[in-house]
Amino acid sequence: MVVRKKILLLCAPCLLCIVAGVQRYLAFSEDFGSWKGAGFGMFASIEAPKSRVIGVTLVQQDGQEIPWIFPPQWERRRRELVLWPSESRLNSFAHDLASLHSEPVSKVRIQVWQYHFDSNSLEYRRSLLKQHIVTPLPST
Repeated sequence: MVVRKKILLLCAPCLLCIVAGVQRYLAFSEDFGSWKGAGFGMFASIEAPKSRVIGVTLVQQDGQEIPWIFPPQWERRRRELVLWPSESRLNSFAHDLASLHSEPVSKVRIQVWQYHFDSNSLEYRRSLLKQHIVTPLPST
């Protein structure tokens, strides 16, 4: 009975360490936002889902660049891309977007920006978290 009680007392700290380790790995390998998955970082940083923004530019075959704004029905996809901008997600999104566009698209440029507080200058600044350019795309 005493051994069982000791094992149960160790379960919670061990589980918390495993969760923290997995989320730390995802934060560094997949740009996993600290708010994605309710990680420990959501309490330790000012980063929140609204501190990241995404910019999408379609480049037509004639070189004209068209900024693309997410319509309301794409809000869920936008949030997924902002919180977890993995190469595969960005690539899939770029191909889906290019196939829906009426004009042929030669490139899709996706930039994920993160706002952060610079404690040295006491300013709120924006930095490029990830840029992904898909080219060439199949003709639509």
